[in-house]
Amino acid sequence: MLEARNLSLSAGTKALLHDTSFRIGDKDHASLVGLNGTGKSTLLRLLAGQLKEDGPISNGQIIKSSTTTIGYLPQEISFEGDLEKTALQYALEANKALHELSEKIARMEHELALPDQDHQSDEYLKLIERFSDASHDFERLGGYRMHSDAEKILSGLGFSGADFYKKVKEFSGGWQMRLLIARLLLQNPTLLLLDEPTNHLDIDSLRWLEQYLLNYEHSYLIVSHDRFFLDKLTTKTLEIAFNEITEYKGNYSFYETEKAERYQLMMARYKNDLKKMADLKSFVDRFRYKATKARQAQSRLRQMQKLEEELQTPEEDLSQISFSFPKARPSGREVLRLEGISKSFKLPDGTTKEVLKDIDVEIMRGDRIAIVGSNGAGKTTFCRILADEIDFEGKRQTGHHVSMNYFA
Repeated sequence: MLEARNLSLSAGTKALLHDTSFRIGDKDHASLVGLNGTGKSTLLRLLAGQLKEDGPISNGQIIKSSTTTIGYLPQEISFEGDLEKTALQYALEANKALHELSEKIARMEHELALPDQDHQSDEYLKLIERFSDASHDFERLGGYRMHSDAEKILSGLGFSGADFYKKVKEFSGGWQMRLLIARLLLQNPTLLLLDEPTNHLDIDSLRWLEQYLLNYEHSYLIVSHDRFFLDKLTTKTLEIAFNEITEYKGNYSFYETEKAERYQLMMARYKNDLKKMADLKSFVDRFRYKATKARQAQSRLRQMQKLEEELQTPEEDLSQISFSFPKARPSGREVLRLEGISKSFKLPDGTTKEVLKDIDVEIMRGDRIAIVGSNGAGKTTFCRILADEIDFEGKRQTGHHVSMNYFA
């Protein structure tokens, strides 16, 4: 499928990878993990052939089989040139060969239907033959399923039937990224490279994507901060650490356990080698100047020097995020109360969209609350009402000594 041999990668003066190798086989469902800044996204761009000429520099070999096709989902993309297309048109252009063949068939259908055609002419008969061949090719390549497949994938990612015919420019950046995911899935590449694919998905579309990838017949390599997503979908983990890629034959939880066990084994071996060196040094210091033991002392000295050359200090990744909140003044038992909260917005076409209606909420000291819902359901609007950042209908009352901060 794809193999990297003796790969080195650097961005400016920063080395990301040095002389490392790895392989992605047929039907591998793998993740790529590592701390921020270790080069995960850069490596995906390299594998996808999308590094800029004046960007990161790579050395080594990347070998792909002749049947390998790659689909790449970056974290950011420009839709310039596609903004006037509808969502369905954009998705249907996933397979360029099929799309061009479809347009070719449509042109021939139009030509065959012209009223001035001579149905007995050689040219007309040849046109029928070309039309028949193209139609068979279209069917063989799955062209007649393409439209239904596109609608199925778009629906799974949260698009309504009405959304199919909206222009790309009418969607937010997050929904445009969903369009790109749909297009990639319709391409059905033998290797999917997905860089944070869950960033713009709500719970329903996330579950749909999980199920789709679980049944995906080809290979994929995922970068994601969602460990539960990786645990469910992957059976192989590639870790970037200390400029090398290490393979773990399991999902993210397996990787964490195996990495800790490997470190403990390396540390035990390291301590054992240190003890051996100390014992050898003690023997050498004691007997190196005694004639009867000089030869043994020299032998021990060579053993000690060899151990010193081969000694490797286990490297542990000690980087971690740490933060704390200043101690707040205790609030009253009731922190926040909402009564009869409603919120609606005026849309560009003059209609009104009701987002929240007659919401009653009581938040008590010590509560830990998650707000969930599909995209557009009003989660952010509700948070802004809680934070008293926007106007609304209804009553909002904070408790005694409540101080509030809002991060979005």
